[in-house]
Amino acid sequence: MADRWYPAVAAAPGDGQRISQAWNAAVTQSGMVAMARNLTWNGALPPGGSASFGFQASWTGANVLPAVSCALG
Repeated sequence: MADRWYPAVAAAPGDGQRISQAWNAAVTQSGMVAMARNLTWNGALPPGGSASFGFQASWTGANVLPAVSCALG
């Protein structure tokens, strides 16, 4: 069983993508990389389980599709 999860989103340089709010995750952003981490109540995932979260964001520039990676702990 995973006891935590944390997807990362890396934006293209210079696109000015910024996350303004999120739900079902704690989201931090540093430069072009945004990290989402589980909250205390949704971190434990059984085999085959899932979790979901969402966010609102804004951008300036071309808004190129960011790269996404995920990890379980």
